[in-house]
Amino acid sequence: MIELSVSLASNGAAKLAGYEQMLRFGYTKNRGVYRLAVTASGEWEGLAIRCFWHVPDGKDPPSSLVVDGYVDVPASVTAQPGNGCITFEGSDGAKTVTSADLRYRVAVNSGTEDGTEPEPGTPAWQAFVEAVKESAASAEQSKTEALDAAERAGASADEAATSAASALESAESAEKNALSSATSAAEATRQAELAAQAAESKGFLYLEDDDNSGILSLVVSDNLTDDVTLQDDGQGNLEAVYK
Repeated sequence: MIELSVSLASNGAAKLAGYEQMLRFGYTKNRGVYRLAVTASGEWEGLAIRCFWHVPDGKDPPSSLVVDGYVDVPASVTAQPGNGCITFEGSDGAKTVTSADLRYRVAVNSGTEDGTEPEPGTPAWQAFVEAVKESAASAEQSKTEALDAAERAGASADEAATSAASALESAESAEKNALSSATSAAEATRQAELAAQAAESKGFLYLEDDDNSGILSLVVSDNLTDDVTLQDDGQGNLEAVYK
């Protein structure tokens, strides 16, 4: 990398080495070639220094921080030909020192872009072919990664569906168990009431349908002393008749 020395003086002067009055950054489209070696003395010492890059016909200049005495020349500065300038600022939050403009020049050339493919058989053509191959390989890799991601997403969806079905089955089983428990509790309560009646020598009788067969059976306890029969009341309803 080409280093160009700049000295900052307390009176605001920004000087170049020797008798140069202007920084020269070569030709248009140079990039990553130049950097400034900044020496700060006097009032500049101990300050954080920034340089502001005023490109030809530009507004709102970008700035760069000088780090350990060096600052790279941005690609935007050498992207266009012409004369520009750099202004330095140093500050510690309380004190601020600025410099005079330091002029620079980027020389013009005829350009390196012709908009056509390189001549076949030349090194430039081979580089072009390799670049196309690399782009194709990159696209294929991206396609493979996208397919893998889609397959993983599908597998995750299947697992989620299986988990949901399992949860639904568990819920249905819990509901059945709850109904069975409620039925058992009701039957236990009824049997307890019948046992209490029998213990009090009152006796009992009831109708039951064994195994949901649709056939009613009359159950009469041994200690029921009343003579009880069932008969149709003429409206399709069974009624108990005591004799």
